[in-house]
Amino acid sequence: MKLHTTQIIKILFVALFWTSLAGPAATIWNGPLLSYTQPSPYPSLPANRDQLTARVSLTRESSSGMFNFVSEADYTHNFSPADTEWAVGELADYANLSYMSWEEAGSGSPVFELPGKQLVVHLLTDDIYLSLEFTALGGHGAGGFSYVRSTPAPNNPPPTLAVAVSGNALQISWPAPGGTLQARTNNLNGAWFNVPNTATTNRIVVQIDQANHSVFYRLALP
Repeated sequence: MKLHTTQIIKILFVALFWTSLAGPAATIWNGPLLSYTQPSPYPSLPANRDQLTARVSLTRESSSGMFNFVSEADYTHNFSPADTEWAVGELADYANLSYMSWEEAGSGSPVFELPGKQLVVHLLTDDIYLSLEFTALGGHGAGGFSYVRSTPAPNNPPPTLAVAVSGNALQISWPAPGGTLQARTNNLNGAWFNVPNTATTNRIVVQIDQANHSVFYRLALP
């Protein structure tokens, strides 16, 4: 488990922080929608490419299909855009969709089949999933494309753990239910254990055990 520490509060030898229960996970772009229209089918001009990340820049010439300008000079049948895979479906269901090339997602005729369909694009190396819907795809000799796609989600700070001491008891709280409080005694090495009855609440009272030199608490988020 990769530990992301956002805060450490020591009160009576108690440390509080948060972590994620999952390992490294895919990034989901579920932020505000962005509309892009290719001004003209000349990929050499930056305005004619939609730069999603440093590794993926979607573009198209006056004929043939979409390709990734970062790593391709032109379109490759049933492969381009490089470093991407495509699926028909909703972003919320990204983990259960069947991914394939752009052309295969369009049943071999993406210019006719894909406009108006909700798609999910997986940027392979970046491990990013985003929603995309073509509003226009020009035919042979016309080229060009327009679509609406999702953008990165705004950064949301992790929840803050708060502690209050009353006599020999410690009250630990966090903004809302949805995480599980975990604890370790004396050091941060080894396994953490779940504090009982914390998965459906945002507040718990624990008794301070003077036999422990230090106790560490963290909020594990799904």
